[in-house]
Amino acid sequence: MAARKMYRVTAKYITVKTQTPDGIQVRGLHEGAPVPLDVDQDSIDHHLAQGLIEEIPTGETVPTVQDADARVKAAQQAVKDAEAQLKDAESDRDAAEKAEADREQQAERQAAADKAAQQAEKDAAAKQQAADKAQADADKVKARTGQPGAPKG
Repeated sequence: MAARKMYRVTAKYITVKTQTPDGIQVRGLHEGAPVPLDVDQDSIDHHLAQGLIEEIPTGETVPTVQDADARVKAAQQAVKDAEAQLKDAESDRDAAEKAEADREQQAERQAAADKAAQQAEKDAAAKQQAADKAQADADKVKARTGQPGAPKG
């Protein structure tokens, strides 16, 4: 017995009658859907004559529900992978922003430390000048009085 020809819907939407264990059922099929094998030949001929379906060439694969399920699962996995990549990218961005903020704070602390060091150097220089002047004054007093500079009590 020759294999039955396969057909697919070329119209946007058609209805066909199929035989089920519960009796005849009317099914709606969208463009690209394979026509079920249990549609009677008169209906096939009618839809062919109207240009609503076409024969699927021998050797061309017919998409199945399992194929669609596999594509759905692959798409869902791709979405999960993309969400994970997005989460990683957001985490990397947050880390980079924190590092930049830390660098800015470090730069501000360094600038404040440099300013404090400059002020300390100025203060030390001023105190050294005052100490040198006091020593010079003390040496002058010692020289005038002829004393070794020991305080008197």
